[in-house]
Amino acid sequence: MKELLITVFYLSGAFAPGFDAQGISKIQPCAWYEPIQKATGVKVRIHKFIKRKHFAPELQRLEDWTKLSYRTFAWMSRQKAKGIRMAFLPPLVDPLGNRYMAGLAQLCKPLNGLAVVNAQEVRSNGSDGIYPSTVIATHELGHLVGAEHLDTEFNVMHSQAAFYSSTQKLGIAQKSINQMKRCLTANGFYKRGK
Repeated sequence: MKELLITVFYLSGAFAPGFDAQGISKIQPCAWYEPIQKATGVKVRIHKFIKRKHFAPELQRLEDWTKLSYRTFAWMSRQKAKGIRMAFLPPLVDPLGNRYMAGLAQLCKPLNGLAVVNAQEVRSNGSDGIYPSTVIATHELGHLVGAEHLDTEFNVMHSQAAFYSSTQKLGIAQKSINQMKRCLTANGFYKRGK
């Protein structure tokens, strides 16, 4: 069985998640990849952590990322990466200065896909930002391994998962697990029929 290999990028910027005394991100990688690993049975391994300055800090709107930075970062990040690329960026900011989290990911690209997660330690309203950021990372990794949005129940793959994570813990629905297993099977992660 193949491993799901991930290169993690942390980009600095205002309100970006910090690091503890040992240099570990406060958004723990095992917290966002373990639900996927457990659901699919595919081992996840972090290839490398890369910290870098935000190369375009003025682009804080999701629309800007879809037009320019997402493509630029996709190209730049291929240089030192192996496997999936997960990029953690500072939160997005609306015209009133409110910070919010979002994410973008390719669907069913478990060999070399890219996901971007806007994360923060503390939300604009003062509430915890770590758990919602972790949910967004799990959600985007779910897309990379084949799960689509599932809005019929509260779960990690709900299109508003970050919002619902403020009030409850979210799991992965069986329908999403089935989609992930189909994608991973099609990409040679385990034998067909598993």
